[in-house]
Amino acid sequence: MMKKTIGIVTLICLMALALNTFAQPWAWIQKNNFTGVARSSPAWFTINGFGYMGMGYDGAGLNDFWKYNPTNDSWTQMANFTGTARWSCPSFSIGSNGYVFGGNASGYFSDFYKYNSVTNAWSLLTSTAPLPGRQDSYGCTLNGKGYVTTGYSSIDRKDTWQYDTLANAWTQMADYGGTERDAALGFVINNKMYVGTGQTGAVLHTDFYKYDPDSNTWAAIANFPGAARNSAVGFAIDSIGFAGAGFDINSGVFYKDFYEYHPATNTWTTSTATFPDINGIAYPFIFPFNHTVFIGTGRDSSTTYINKVFQLITTEGVTEVSRNNDDILIFPNPVTDLLTISFTADKIKSCTIILYDMLGEKIIVPIKSERQTTMDVSKLLQGIYFLEVNMAGQKIVKKVVKM
Repeated sequence: MMKKTIGIVTLICLMALALNTFAQPWAWIQKNNFTGVARSSPAWFTINGFGYMGMGYDGAGLNDFWKYNPTNDSWTQMANFTGTARWSCPSFSIGSNGYVFGGNASGYFSDFYKYNSVTNAWSLLTSTAPLPGRQDSYGCTLNGKGYVTTGYSSIDRKDTWQYDTLANAWTQMADYGGTERDAALGFVINNKMYVGTGQTGAVLHTDFYKYDPDSNTWAAIANFPGAARNSAVGFAIDSIGFAGAGFDINSGVFYKDFYEYHPATNTWTTSTATFPDINGIAYPFIFPFNHTVFIGTGRDSSTTYINKVFQLITTEGVTEVSRNNDDILIFPNPVTDLLTISFTADKIKSCTIILYDMLGEKIIVPIKSERQTTMDVSKLLQGIYFLEVNMAGQKIVKKVVKM
């Protein structure tokens, strides 16, 4: 039996027990293809466990808009964007609303739109925001306010702006810490914004900076250790920043390597999250959800525009036979169809199992009076699940990978 989990705190605690987020092994899983037109440079954000993506470029600007459900790996077309079709728009979400600024379509827009996910409706907030119009900027949310920094509008930019929903107003903040640039990547950890790489004309960068909204200051951090690049991929999972993939505008090389940034030590390590497609990826959408991320569409070296979608999961702690303690064995792990849970006889009478996925869905399976039981997971989507076993007042949590 499957039903939505409302115990958010329980799920968070479950995740904390199961994940060790430092130097983990990672794996990409290919999901269903995006069902709309293949494209690069879309606007994207996440709201309440769903991904939203639209606009972009397929040789011309687009205005369609889509919702992604990671629980059942499906896409639904939503209300079209009501502004001029465009691409490379900085975007962010606050509460149940998504926000899209500027972008390009034979000119640099300075208009600003809100998408209401409850009513599935777009509204124009202003046709002339105070910040200069631009494309290829980085946008994010910090402490309930939206931010846009860097970008390109006939010149490369380093100005940073904050949007306050309560005042419906933009405020210029401290300039980005490095040189002017566009097509930089970024991620957010503990309400700090990290932005780096990108390009200034034909010059590609590896420097990186951290923005603290409380002090309105930028500070240099350790340089990105990979090759300089533009239009790369950035996201954070727990307290690890990820940066990689992307494109070299000068050589035409598409990358697939990733690196992990650890803010506590200000260090980068080479990640095991190498992108699985031999052709690399650049200009995609990015949907971060709790302890996983989805990326897709964009460009690669094999074709102009793509519609592939991938999910990154951790495989830390996965072995063929997983021994939690002397009372329980779980195997095989990873699993494709039948997961076996084996118990000692004196514990079985009061045993229940709850299987959670990464997004809070749970399956409750009653255990019969047997020393061993099996769970059919063949119809579940590929990804990470968390098995919670409650027996004789003891709770055991184990991560399970469905392949």
